[in-house]
Amino acid sequence: MIFLKTYNKEELDKLINSGKYESFPFKPISRHRAISHLNNPRASEDDTLLILAFEEEKLAGYIGILPDYLFQNTQKIKVGWLSTIFVHPDFRGQRIAQQLLAEACNQYENKILITEFTTEAEKMYVKSNRFEYLKPLEGYTYHYRFNLSKILPQKKISWEKYTPLLKGLDSTMNFLLTPVFRLFRPKKNYSVNNKLDEESLNFIAKNKTNNSFNRNTVEISWIVNYPWVLNGNLNDDKYLFSSFSKEFKYIFIKIYDEKNTLSSLIMLTVRDQQTKIQYKFGDYDHKICAEIIHQYLIKNKINSLICYDQAINFHLKKKTMLYKKVRIRKYQMTKHLRDLLGNDFRFEVFGGDGDCVFT
Repeated sequence: MIFLKTYNKEELDKLINSGKYESFPFKPISRHRAISHLNNPRASEDDTLLILAFEEEKLAGYIGILPDYLFQNTQKIKVGWLSTIFVHPDFRGQRIAQQLLAEACNQYENKILITEFTTEAEKMYVKSNRFEYLKPLEGYTYHYRFNLSKILPQKKISWEKYTPLLKGLDSTMNFLLTPVFRLFRPKKNYSVNNKLDEESLNFIAKNKTNNSFNRNTVEISWIVNYPWVLNGNLNDDKYLFSSFSKEFKYIFIKIYDEKNTLSSLIMLTVRDQQTKIQYKFGDYDHKICAEIIHQYLIKNKINSLICYDQAINFHLKKKTMLYKKVRIRKYQMTKHLRDLLGNDFRFEVFGGDGDCVFT
């Protein structure tokens, strides 16, 4: 018989510091992801962060929830993002995932959001009849460099034996590609930092995001200081979601006006030579932003960029690169939450909203 156990902040803290956590055959959460949840400024002491499914004393599966607030006019509504869901193969066929999903919805009074889900999970969400689709984010993936040694083995495992050859081919083609890209002299001064300095914090405080989630300085600082993915070549075999990468970092591009005053701030993530635009703050010239991001990618030999900002994409699409591909990020929301928000609700989201900014 399956039983479920919920974990709030105090309970999760005790779990990750227990012998039970170390004895699990697979981990329901990485230690540093758990610590990030514990420091989430939008998580209350009683919010459920993790739900475990047990068959007798054996861990069978889990679901993780990221607490957040959604803003609609004067309303501030507590919601949860589903961030992980997994059932071990030995326990599949018992509708454990459906039980975990139902309990997560119950814990958040049917105010749940989900994005970046697998096809298998998406089918379950639709079949549950609890959710409806929201307006998706539409953007592009821009490919700047050859990366066959990574792309081909992901598509077909038989390519793995040719990895050394593909790496050599990538290096040769990227060397020949370099002269194709022209760097420009930007019309505005800018700097690139991998830390959230005082100038950036002050700027965000005056120019917080203005959409359905209204991120502020405290939350951006939390995101940067408590990542879910750590740098290193370590491989946590017991945890099946993102835990370590060769490279994972947040980058802040600061753009200054003619008076040398900070006018725009763009927040990126870089993971293993793939970059995503997560947030932008301030009064920005979209063409200048696109030019500077384009230059950053070339100078730092970034393989690809994901951007959902339509105004920046308008200018990026005109740049020279290997190729670009349309990218869609889907969102679902519980029907109860959608009804609660009313007919005049507009779902406005940045690339970094939800758990995407951590992975």
